[in-house]
Amino acid sequence: MRLSKLSLIALAAISSVAANAQIVAGQTDTFAADTMAWSGGAPAWVSTGGPAGAGDGFLQVTSGAGGSTNMATRNFQSRWTGSYTAAAVGSISVDFKNLGANPLEMRLVIWDTTVSLGGTQWVSNSSVVLPVSSAWTHATFTLQASQMTQVTGTTSFASTLANSGQIMFRHDPGTPSSNGTAVSGTLGIDNVRANPVPEPASIAAVATGIGVLLRRRRRSR
Repeated sequence: MRLSKLSLIALAAISSVAANAQIVAGQTDTFAADTMAWSGGAPAWVSTGGPAGAGDGFLQVTSGAGGSTNMATRNFQSRWTGSYTAAAVGSISVDFKNLGANPLEMRLVIWDTTVSLGGTQWVSNSSVVLPVSSAWTHATFTLQASQMTQVTGTTSFASTLANSGQIMFRHDPGTPSSNGTAVSGTLGIDNVRANPVPEPASIAAVATGIGVLLRRRRRSR
């Protein structure tokens, strides 16, 4: 059966939407008007008080709400799934603020597409410690195998990054674990961003800058 020109255009549009539905380098959840489909921890949208101050909305999550005692929130919507490798996403950055009465230590968790069956979890080696009453704190988690620890499953990091089914931010003090640690608290989250892998030109510029600084130090001795 031959498709009409109009049908072909419609199919092309649908394909374009589907292609753009998954992770895209540079995308940012700013929580300007709602929770942007983040779940877990009884997510609530707060209209003001984000990192930019008055009028800057943010996401608030609470541990112990919704049946979970862990401080964790996740997103398995299409815009945070798919191939981070093909999209050239090199890191995920986020702003945190501890709004509760207990210290928090937050990590990034990324799952493969079998998350509904338990899946493979990779947890960031680096963490962000948030003391009680701390200000907004910016964090960046690098998406490299050397910067992550596999805590469940058997899928390699490369395969997980190429076929991601979910990301999560979780209170996980000490060393990376598969479940995190129960805690009573409230957390503010804003500006969740999928950062592009640095372009070679940018890397070269940084290297050149470092070289110039080293030469200047040698001359000043």
